[in-house]
Amino acid sequence: MERVEGTAPVYARSEIAVAAGARDIWAVLAQIEEWPTWHPGVRDAAVEGDLEARTRFQWAAGPSTYTCVLTQVDAPRSITWRGRSMGLAHQCSWRLEERSGRCLVRAELTITGILARLFARRLRPWSQRELDTWMQLLKLETEARISEGDEVDDGHVPKRRRSPLP
Repeated sequence: MERVEGTAPVYARSEIAVAAGARDIWAVLAQIEEWPTWHPGVRDAAVEGDLEARTRFQWAAGPSTYTCVLTQVDAPRSITWRGRSMGLAHQCSWRLEERSGRCLVRAELTITGILARLFARRLRPWSQRELDTWMQLLKLETEARISEGDEVDDGHVPKRRRSPLP
């Protein structure tokens, strides 16, 4: 996978194998407004339109609210967005690749801007932990939905929702 921004002062990359197909994972990841139901760190999420390039969305986690725009959407294979929060510019890219009944999920995160350069030593490990956490939670939620027999409607929207966390 190519780096989403090769010269970014903060870069994180993570991957995980999920016992699910790309469509099942997509049904969890691409439903942005549902992120708070399975990621305990996300307080709120709202999308301003259909899931396509140039669609704007906002989500809140910790003390930050992220204002983002989708830059690439290729269901159920990849999704990329750019956003801003607290003077930092972010770009996040997710790729789903099916392999022998499983799916390899890869994600990259870059953070740029003056503050990213100034605080890169602190932001790098934080960004890696955050991306790894997203991966683990995405895996848990997707596999929990499959094990409980959640059906997917047209490969995009699960018919019912469940969070694996108490």
